[in-house]
Amino acid sequence: MRYLLTGGSACGKSSYAEKLAATLCSPRYLVFTLRPVNELDSGRLDMQRKTCADKGFQSIECYTDIGSLQLLERGTVIVDCLCNLSANELFDPAHTLRMQASSSARVAEVAGKILEGLEALERQSEHIIIVTNDVGSDGAKYDDSVLDYIRVLGTLNTVLAARYENVFEFCCGIPMVLKGELPRLES
Repeated sequence: MRYLLTGGSACGKSSYAEKLAATLCSPRYLVFTLRPVNELDSGRLDMQRKTCADKGFQSIECYTDIGSLQLLERGTVIVDCLCNLSANELFDPAHTLRMQASSSARVAEVAGKILEGLEALERQSEHIIIVTNDVGSDGAKYDDSVLDYIRVLGTLNTVLAARYENVFEFCCGIPMVLKGELPRLES
């Protein structure tokens, strides 16, 4: 089964993903995509690693090239989150040619690479839960690089929402069903 969890920042998506995964088959993997660039990020990752271990998850850190992940055995995978992965791929300094490409070419390249990587991860798992954010719907004006990021994430969210069986949007910690059926979880 495939799940896409979307909504604004800090609205309960990640907590819900962990509760949902706990009801699904083992082993359980939590793929962190936050690249630690400062002490705050490093502290957050340390806390997430500990939480993962306490809850029986195997933590995997993957900042780019999610398609290169090789799971030891089939199980349940959480990717947390698509926003960080998209930013890492789009703005990775190792890809200077990508930065010089046209906006639409960059968006297509990055979105395509991430979608292929997620498909590879799907083939290795029984269940996959993708955590993402709803960005770009605020009507604000952004510079071109931010617009590219919004386009990449919008493309990914749209493609995954069409493909996945379950799509839930979160508001104030409350999941709302956009597609599929909301599983009953213990508090």
